[in-house]
Amino acid sequence: MRAASCVSAWLCVAAVVAVTLAAGCGRRTAEQSPQRSPAQKSEVPLPEWAPENPSEEFLRAARVLKPMPLEVYTQAVEGDQVMEAFAERFQRTFPLSYELFGALSDRQIEQFRSKRVIYVPVKSLTPRQRAALDRWFEAWRETMAGTAPRRQMEYMNDYLVHLYKIGAREDLSNVDLGFDASADLGVDLLFRIRGPDGTMLNQCAVRFAMLD
Repeated sequence: MRAASCVSAWLCVAAVVAVTLAAGCGRRTAEQSPQRSPAQKSEVPLPEWAPENPSEEFLRAARVLKPMPLEVYTQAVEGDQVMEAFAERFQRTFPLSYELFGALSDRQIEQFRSKRVIYVPVKSLTPRQRAALDRWFEAWRETMAGTAPRRQMEYMNDYLVHLYKIGAREDLSNVDLGFDASADLGVDLLFRIRGPDGTMLNQCAVRFAMLD
């Protein structure tokens, strides 16, 4: 099996661009997200970058995950204006990563909490989960397009196109969506591609949260 963790991928990027992790959705608008009640506001601690009116999926994720400290990104690129702008865009991808995680079923979330890792075949996603994944790809593209500061990071401009280029089928039927916190406390969003010869290629899109 060929694998690329978010940590190792980011270290490779860091060697070229002096950053510290590797990457992955814009904030949903108020019109797209249902209003939350005062009870919801008080019972779920939210990240500082949470949408004004987070969706139920976002709130479900917030009950399980802790936000990544933004200093992890900003301090690593301090003084480099190009990379600072890139890191600022990168951080905007976190809300829909939360929403994508929150679209998992209760059983899937419990599996993740117990094993610290879960992979779900894209072809097995429910319509609601597939819609969340499609929003993730679209928000990534809208947020990150044209921001890659180095040629080696051009794949970050459109992650869906990147998956196609490295072997994903057009319908993503050979791709698994994964969340992995097995290496440490960081939660990685990954895509696992099954090749014709049975080999597996793991692509880490973004480390967007932490576990207690």
